[in-house]
Amino acid sequence: IISNRVAIPVSAITADTNLLELDIDSLDVINIVMDVEYSFNVKFEDDEIVELRTPSDVVNIIMSKFSK
Repeated sequence: IISNRVAIPVSAITADTNLLELDIDSLDVINIVMDVEYSFNVKFEDDEIVELRTPSDVVNIIMSKFSK
């Protein structure tokens, strides 16, 4: 989802890649979150969004939604 949204090769993204290092701005983050919410049928809270730093953070939030 990240790769498709911001046109960055998948090979450049790891679970621990800092989104800022990929030049992803706040609008990109919102669009990525919306794509993830749609794809996984989950809802991110505002406080969760501001804490996103890495793809791993995104996965952890998704996993926490499904474990409830």
